[in-house]
Amino acid sequence: MNQSTRRIVETLVLAATAVLTLGHGIGGSPPACLTRKGETRSYNVVGTCGPTGVVTVSWSPSTFCSVTLTGDDVGLPTSGDLSTDLNAGFGLTGSINLDWDLECSAFPPLSADAGVPAAAGALSLGCVRRPSLANPTVSPDRVPWCQGDLLPVTPGCDIRACPAATCSSAEHTAFPASGCCPVCVPNGPNDAVPTPPPPVCHIETCPQSCPAGQELFYPTDPDTCWGTCQTPSQQCLDGRSQWLSEVEARWASALACTVDADCTISSVGSRCEATCADAIAINQISDLSIWAGDRGNELCASCNSQPAACPPIPPLRPACTNGACVLVGLSQDGGP
Repeated sequence: MNQSTRRIVETLVLAATAVLTLGHGIGGSPPACLTRKGETRSYNVVGTCGPTGVVTVSWSPSTFCSVTLTGDDVGLPTSGDLSTDLNAGFGLTGSINLDWDLECSAFPPLSADAGVPAAAGALSLGCVRRPSLANPTVSPDRVPWCQGDLLPVTPGCDIRACPAATCSSAEHTAFPASGCCPVCVPNGPNDAVPTPPPPVCHIETCPQSCPAGQELFYPTDPDTCWGTCQTPSQQCLDGRSQWLSEVEARWASALACTVDADCTISSVGSRCEATCADAIAINQISDLSIWAGDRGNELCASCNSQPAACPPIPPLRPACTNGACVLVGLSQDGGP
């Protein structure tokens, strides 16, 4: 297809998918294909989805108009449905991997390459990928995946009799203006060419702990998983040690109180790490937290992992004792 046609095709892919879905009685009347005879038709396939080849598409009202695709592996799903008949197009659904679904629509083209009339029964093809149900990605956006053309196999047009078209990575196969033997054409700026999907982070597969001496790595890229354990650098360890010493000194001066209500249990954190929860004066938390975060950015710029979490503490409550906030057992001093 030429560029202008490709742009139109990309726009129509979603519309064609929606029409095929609605035609199957989702919120509408029963599909027209139920009143017709089934069909079996073989197509020559070219495009960016996979190798050239010949596939056979079959459907029957007895299977509620489900479409089955067999034949060469041309990078397309092997099942789908339609609303009327093959001349009006059909849909295919499959998967790229467990995280991504593949949705394809074959529909009558507006014109063939170079603007010549399309051959009888020819179809344009567009496929998009979208997150599968197992994919934790929030966005449901469809992303163009690949495109192609389907030309019915006839005695005078069967690409199995054609010489192989060996295209470079910057090209894809297409039908020429005359004849049906595939040729290589450059990938255009609007052509959909498959690219590896972005990595998907499944939190349940991330490690919950690391071997001694290693820590859970946290990436700077928010789309990258917490999936590895790494040994922190000595520079990071030194920065943490200094940060903790300074935090402890400031914490000791943030305990002044008059009554129990002046105290609470809290912790502060930074790029270095987070302190374990301890008693502190409520009116000191904000200033200490801001300072701790800023100081951590200075001392721990090289840190990209997180130390093990603090061990659980027994049931405690904050209290004001001798003018300082401390932690006491819940049963101490008649507490709850």
